[in-house]
Amino acid sequence: MARFFQLVAEHARNFFTNWREYDAPLGRKLGLTFRNRFRATFSKAQCCGHPGEPGC
Repeated sequence: MARFFQLVAEHARNFFTNWREYDAPLGRKLGLTFRNRFRATFSKAQCCGHPGEPGC
């Protein structure tokens, strides 16, 4: 169970780091977040394929 929480924490850190460090206007970040979360949710790989972008 501890490993699960470690993975969740790592993904949350990555999510917020990508949001903070990606240099784009707010509207672009929101659009990328929506797109990347949609792709990750409905793909079998559970990855959007755009590491470093908001929402990934």
